[in-house]
Amino acid sequence: WLIGLTVTRALTCKYDISLSAGRVQTPTLSMIVNKEKAIKKFKPVSYWNVIIHLGDYYGIWRGQNGNASIFDSDAAIKIMEKVKDKKGSISNIAKKIKSEPPPFAYDLAEIQRDANIKFRFSAKKTLSVLQSLYEKHKLITYPRTDSRFISSDMVETLPDRLKSIAVARYKNMVSPLLQKRLLPGKRFVYNVKVTDHHAIIPTEQVPVFNKLSVDEKYIYDLVVRRFLAVLYPDYRYEQTAVITTVAGEKFYSHGTVEKSRGWKAVGLTRRDNITEKDNDLPEQIIGDLHRGDTRIVTTVRMPKLQTKPPERFTDATLITAMENPGKYIDEDKSKSASSSIVKYGSLGTPATRADIIEKLISNFYIHRKGRKITPSPKAFKLVELVPSELKTPELSAEWELRLLNIEKGEENPETFIKDIRENAEKLVQSIRENDAVYDFNDDLGKKCPMCGIGMVLVNERSKKKYACSDKRCGYEEFENKDSSGLRKPTKKERQINKSLMRKYNDNTKATTNLGSLLKAAMNDKEKK
Repeated sequence: WLIGLTVTRALTCKYDISLSAGRVQTPTLSMIVNKEKAIKKFKPVSYWNVIIHLGDYYGIWRGQNGNASIFDSDAAIKIMEKVKDKKGSISNIAKKIKSEPPPFAYDLAEIQRDANIKFRFSAKKTLSVLQSLYEKHKLITYPRTDSRFISSDMVETLPDRLKSIAVARYKNMVSPLLQKRLLPGKRFVYNVKVTDHHAIIPTEQVPVFNKLSVDEKYIYDLVVRRFLAVLYPDYRYEQTAVITTVAGEKFYSHGTVEKSRGWKAVGLTRRDNITEKDNDLPEQIIGDLHRGDTRIVTTVRMPKLQTKPPERFTDATLITAMENPGKYIDEDKSKSASSSIVKYGSLGTPATRADIIEKLISNFYIHRKGRKITPSPKAFKLVELVPSELKTPELSAEWELRLLNIEKGEENPETFIKDIRENAEKLVQSIRENDAVYDFNDDLGKKCPMCGIGMVLVNERSKKKYACSDKRCGYEEFENKDSSGLRKPTKKERQINKSLMRKYNDNTKATTNLGSLLKAAMNDKEKK
């Protein structure tokens, strides 16, 4: 509070425009801005894959380093011509029975991620719906939690929770669980990892679906299916890996055969266990093959691809970044970053992260375009003007570590507060000494119709206000409630303003607010 309030006032007074900063929102905004800079700098590079079809399966070429990307088209063409219509031999085949454990139960961040991916819900909207399911309908447990486990004393309540959801679409999923004794393992029951609150799970309250809104049904369905999945057995499958050698070149194939549906029977996929691998073909079903079997290359193709720029943040990925911001520390700093930064450097709490994102939006630092989050010109300028100490999660990490020491009785709280106050003074002094200038002219690409200087967006309660960035002009435009258009200055107003601007330019030391003069002139004209 001391840092955020003081730095916000210092920036606003220094640059004569509403600017806000804080030890959570500023590092978050800095991550978004840096990502956008990386996207703008990115230059795509073309590369090729060589894929062969061998009748009943297909394979992709890989070099000695295991990489399938070929950045020289001539080299790709040579490989393609070399293997075309040739006979290949299976040089290696490996089959393994693998199992995939169910996902963990939901904490707030995880369900916000899933809701954003599946339903395009913002983090704020997901939290609001969860709060309604918790407070109004009593269908789920406390949602503002950062734990994905339950304590051992809750195990005896699980049968009643299952019985409460054994209705409608969930009945067939619940029945197998109620027919046996529940013995959940440490992926669900783990006393040590239960913090102030346990994971989000259904209560013993029977749902009445016709009393739920569409959004509430969506979120409740996520909670129920994840709860059921945690109690189901592992998903088991047989994985086959084949290497086919054709004219000295190696082609790799992967296939899976499902053995036991397990937790996937509830209709979930393990998003937190899925990694996207470049240059990998979709999984295929590989039949009964043996080492030494031969196949003729029936077709060969050489698709052209391009390297992709970094993905812009969504609500889902931004929340993940706020949870684990260590990898976004500058490379030079990360080398000297202590382990405490990695461990304690999360930005915000599960309960506040959604509000931080919405605050950045309401202050016009970031915008949502579909699911993607993009920074505004104002964000780039703020990140340039704000003290560097506030741009990284290191400050939060150091504070959290010291607060933990205070909790343990190893540090004096008065000393901590004294250091915070001194830190606030240093930050204000660095802002005061900064020679940078805030350039208003490209904030919106919208010019003031009175003086021609750039306009900025300002919050005015529930309405948007476009204001001239030069406060000496004072021109403003509010959204009209009756139409989507904005009020335009009249011809008389423009003439009066031009006259006032000429008078003002004759005396550069004048500090009169032109907006006030304009109103006074109009009132005087009306009286006459």
